[in-house]
Amino acid sequence: MKHVDVLAIAAHPDDIELICGGTLIRANMLGRSTGILDLAAGELGTLGTPELRAKEAAKAAKVMGVSVRENLGFPDGGIQNTPETRAKVAVVIRRLTPKIVITHSLHGRHPDHPIVAQLVRDACFVAGLKKVEPKVAPHRPLKVLHALSFREDNEKPTFVVDISESFEKKIEAIKCYASQFGEAIQAGEVYFAGGFDVLTGREHKRASAPAPKKSDGEVTYPSYLALDELLQLQRPRSTPEHPDELLFIIVHQASELWFKLILHELNALISLIEGRDTLGALTSVRRVNALVHIVTGQLSALETLPPQRFAQFRGYLGTSSGSQSVQFRAIEAMSGMRDAHFLQVLKQHGEIAPLVKKALSKPTLQQLYDDLLVAEGATLEEVYAGQNQRPLQMLAEGLLEYEQGFAMWRFLHVQLVERIIGPATSGTGGTLGSKYLQKTLSQRFFPKLWEVRSKFFKG
Repeated sequence: MKHVDVLAIAAHPDDIELICGGTLIRANMLGRSTGILDLAAGELGTLGTPELRAKEAAKAAKVMGVSVRENLGFPDGGIQNTPETRAKVAVVIRRLTPKIVITHSLHGRHPDHPIVAQLVRDACFVAGLKKVEPKVAPHRPLKVLHALSFREDNEKPTFVVDISESFEKKIEAIKCYASQFGEAIQAGEVYFAGGFDVLTGREHKRASAPAPKKSDGEVTYPSYLALDELLQLQRPRSTPEHPDELLFIIVHQASELWFKLILHELNALISLIEGRDTLGALTSVRRVNALVHIVTGQLSALETLPPQRFAQFRGYLGTSSGSQSVQFRAIEAMSGMRDAHFLQVLKQHGEIAPLVKKALSKPTLQQLYDDLLVAEGATLEEVYAGQNQRPLQMLAEGLLEYEQGFAMWRFLHVQLVERIIGPATSGTGGTLGSKYLQKTLSQRFFPKLWEVRSKFFKG
């Protein structure tokens, strides 16, 4: 049975490519699995045939990298929102278990589009009812999103997905429908008058921000740090903009920057331990511990966010959750998290990200320290009881300090979440909120470094 993270449902083949093709491609680039459900074959279309459009749809699906594409064969131009059609769509939703469903605008210009938009919303609800189609296990998506093409300007979008990196692939997918667009010189859902060349040229360049160029002139503080680009990355979604949302965004963005550096330093620490450079590893672990201390300290800024004010913009976060942080998961994996529960949590967010897979492929810090002891011809007991193993003991204590710093971050994070949203409130990503975080407090990276202590207290 296939599972997709994002399922796009639309009336006709090519609708998805037009309204959210770039978003699906972008999701695929980020390691999320995607799927498409077309409801009708497009038999009433002026151009092409249902058989030809089916072949074009399959070709476009390959371009976009979707895992599955199906068609329910509803009548083109006559799709209805009935208990029967809702049940059929609900069965597909249950089978593919998406977290997010994307469909048409509720005010689309094609007669089928607004009907399908409401049909999909209703089907997502029905999919969670046990007594409807009881042979298939119920599943209700976390979020239903309605996508607009720029021609549908009768309503203002609440957020916009940046598809600069996936734009060319979106155009490639649309071009698969040669029967629909091969000879067209304008089509409002796709491009302005003048055809593909206009959009892929001047209009696209105007719409997407250029990558920063290397300057041949003097390197300045703003240019070296790319401040023009960096300071444009804080994009509050609340409307009107909530004054506290910027704080929320910056603390989390800054945390991800520190996570990036922690990963960099952990890789350096691993290389030093593997190279049997104990003194170098001592210096390295000190830096890692300093970075963890900084990340932990940032949480105090969010303690100034009262619950009633967070509630005013929390709805704009969608299904975003700290549990989706790939870098944080990679840090956990690199540090020593390999138990069954951790691996299960990783799989709950779809296919495991390449960065996390890479971390999982490496030995844990505990294993590396064990290997270092073997290479030095020492045991843990000797490291703590002997007088000539001072560097190995200091490294062991540095690793324990790292674990304690990490545990302190976890503890303060739990306290912060409960302080803002309460202990019983679910997380935005569908987690159990603080209850889920509480379970992580007992996790340990260096069980042997803790166990050795009891051997000195036999009574």
